[in-house]
Amino acid sequence: MDDQPNPTSVRRSPVELILWSLAAVALVAVIVISTVYIGTYNQHHFTDLYVYLGGGDAWRHGQDLYQTEMATPFAGFMLKFTYPPLAAVLFAALAVLPLAVAIGIFTTATLVILFLCIRAVLVRVAPARLLARFPVPVLALLLTLGAAWLEPVRETISFGQVNILLLGLIVADCLVAKPWWPRGLLIGLAASIKLTPAAFVLFFVAKREWRAALTMIGGFVGFGLVGFALAAGDSTSYWFKDFFDTNRVGNLGFSYNQSLRGMVARLGIPANLEGPLWVVLCLGVLVLTWLVVRRTRMAGQDLPAMLAVGVFSLLASPVSWAHHWVWAALALVWGAAAAVRARSWLLGALTLFAIYLFWQAPYHQAPELRDPGQYWDLYDNVIGNAYVWLAIAVLAVMTVWSRRLRSASDRVDRAVAETA
Repeated sequence: MDDQPNPTSVRRSPVELILWSLAAVALVAVIVISTVYIGTYNQHHFTDLYVYLGGGDAWRHGQDLYQTEMATPFAGFMLKFTYPPLAAVLFAALAVLPLAVAIGIFTTATLVILFLCIRAVLVRVAPARLLARFPVPVLALLLTLGAAWLEPVRETISFGQVNILLLGLIVADCLVAKPWWPRGLLIGLAASIKLTPAAFVLFFVAKREWRAALTMIGGFVGFGLVGFALAAGDSTSYWFKDFFDTNRVGNLGFSYNQSLRGMVARLGIPANLEGPLWVVLCLGVLVLTWLVVRRTRMAGQDLPAMLAVGVFSLLASPVSWAHHWVWAALALVWGAAAAVRARSWLLGALTLFAIYLFWQAPYHQAPELRDPGQYWDLYDNVIGNAYVWLAIAVLAVMTVWSRRLRSASDRVDRAVAETA
């Protein structure tokens, strides 16, 4: 599959400009309607956004960021800030606005960035004949509306989470051909807000893009130092104390934690074996991820390489709440396009099954583990770890596919060399 933007998608006829405008108007209408609807019927009541805004307020007023309890009025309970201090600093400006305005801006930004990310995927994978009939902005808008029904996306919006904002930073750093910023800087920023994007150093190392890798690491350290400069006490507390306490974000065995660590916590094995088993599983998926990323990047396929690292970051993180899995929206577009290009009913069926899983979220059917000594049976471990099993299967399939891709690329290189 060609990973470069399709030339058909970048021509700008008057008709397409009109469609662009109509798509923009439609997107604004959807954002307004969604914001009003979500604000009225939202079952999670923007709980996490309240925490972000509360963190911004706490920082502005010089309060202890990690001891202050943040009010979540609609949810009816108090929560503590669990992110690096820089996140609170960045939300301080939004926190001074009226709550309704802050919610509107945040939700709008989330949906617009999702639209742009889906568009970035479309121009790389959609068949040319499809783009010739349907302009990219229209397709991207329709897919954005569809993606909003996937559980990770709808939960991200419902909680007021930053997942899609971070997704946008990563997609821009990985896929923009000639960025005006130093490549790697945006992922460094994302990692300084939530650590899991640090896994994307694999994306750059796989192709020996050392400058981008060092820029990413330097950006992470630099933005962290900005946090120290603006909130020294909170930064010291977070990076040297709270960072190592995984229990601060909740029960690892909670079914909402769709990660390898969460799966291990629900197996019912002795507690002293959970950590070693988790490390072994992480190393296993790291090997698969490295094979995929190395092969695809060397073959010029940056999009699947990015998606593979995204999946790995979710699996390997100690805590990957279901709403963190917004990578599904982009992966499903890629999978559907691959099925169309290959004319593969099997791949199409697998993509539809994945869509069903992320829409239905079957882990909700498993009983919640709230007390020590409670564990799942075999059936519950299958449906209750649905995202984890699907992600492992996807990495395995991508490993086989990337091997064939690399072999084909090598054959082309040898043919070119022989004719030179």
